[in-house]
Amino acid sequence: MNMTNSEIRYEMMKHQAKEINCNPDDFLSDVNKVYKTENESEQFFRMICFGNAAVARVNEKIYDWCVDFVSKHIGFRCFDGSQFSIIVRELAKYGFGLSCGQGMVVDANLKCSSINTPYITRIINKADIKKFYDDEMGDKFYKNDGKYRMMRYSDATEYIIAAYDSDRVVGLVAADKNTDEIYDVGYETLSEYRQKGIATAITIEMTNLLRNKGIISYAGLAWSNVSSKNVLIKSGYTAAWSKYGVVPNLGIQ
Repeated sequence: MNMTNSEIRYEMMKHQAKEINCNPDDFLSDVNKVYKTENESEQFFRMICFGNAAVARVNEKIYDWCVDFVSKHIGFRCFDGSQFSIIVRELAKYGFGLSCGQGMVVDANLKCSSINTPYITRIINKADIKKFYDDEMGDKFYKNDGKYRMMRYSDATEYIIAAYDSDRVVGLVAADKNTDEIYDVGYETLSEYRQKGIATAITIEMTNLLRNKGIISYAGLAWSNVSSKNVLIKSGYTAAWSKYGVVPNLGIQ
């Protein structure tokens, strides 16, 4: 990959702009922007900020409210805790809760060297990925929690790098193809194998594999997921954007 961080950042702006159907240059403005959703099947409320303007696409029921809300804050301040609580209360009126996340993207200036661990790693290519998942891989990683599974077969998954302790998979990182130039990465390790450097080792290996193919890699994560953020930082990623979406109302009034 022979791109500058500014070029990578703009490519991610274009990618995220497709999600809320806006102009990528909206993110570079100093003026926040709100668009109305075009049909009822779209999410009720979405907002993204790359550090400058906050750009939202919202249902017409809260369009006027949202225009007024963003007019009172600098872009990134729309994602502060106090503003978060204001949005939560407004969405609750319509039966929605608020989800918050952030995006991290590979840093062109931080190519990380491979890390040696006691665990063997193997690259699982596209042709073998479905077979890899056939062994109920998700159940091994999420015995008591099926809600937040990342370990599930997807047609978009192009590569997996798995870490093995003997013949047991103890960690893996998957790369899903969004476009020919942009892949989404996510990792998981078995609970008893955490804090051993496995996640960082396999994430670095995957990032370098994609980098050498000229692919931009990024990861989305919850604001509260400090462990994942630290792994990504050590693997050569940098914070790039903040994002809001909606979830079913969790009883907040």
